[in-house]
Amino acid sequence: MKTSELMNALENSNIDEIIDIIPNTSFPDYFEALRKKYKLKKSDIIKKANIDRTYGYQIINGTRNPDKDKVICLALSMKLTLDETNRLLSLSNNGNLYAKMKRDAIIIYCIVRKAGVMKTNEMLHTHNFEILE
Repeated sequence: MKTSELMNALENSNIDEIIDIIPNTSFPDYFEALRKKYKLKKSDIIKKANIDRTYGYQIINGTRNPDKDKVICLALSMKLTLDETNRLLSLSNNGNLYAKMKRDAIIIYCIVRKAGVMKTNEMLHTHNFEILE
């Protein structure tokens, strides 16, 4: 079911009628679906994200909860869309990027342009914001 259809059902139906059709999507499940969609190797994603190998695999398999910056680094290394990045952020309980926050706006700018972690960090540093770590 598409999100728009689900939203319509939530607005117009009883929750008991639709709660069972909502999938239980987790961060590891969604990450794996994206990895397969883009035909990427876990090791390459972690390396490009500049994340410690062991910690990266723990994030990917769900044994460690990543902070917002780590999720953004993974998303940048995978060249995800803004919607995909925000969904990963949401599934990791880190909230979405918000265009009215300057640091987030720079990150959004870089995501849309498919910049990597290094280029994004250069942009953040140039504008006197904390880099992704």
